[in-house]
Amino acid sequence: MGKGRVPNTTAVIIHYWVVRFLILTLRNIKCCNFSLCFVLAIVNHRYKSIKNIYLCLG
Repeated sequence: MGKGRVPNTTAVIIHYWVVRFLILTLRNIKCCNFSLCFVLAIVNHRYKSIKNIYLCLG
């Protein structure tokens, strides 16, 4: 109905898990520019940002 749009609740859950994943992963790795990855995730709010995070983490 919404042409692929994600409901607000789903978007919030996805964002929560992306942030949680970031925090847990960066706690373990600590070799990436934390602020850069975090800003990318928050600003983009899209699945492409996850790809950027993976590239950043290497």
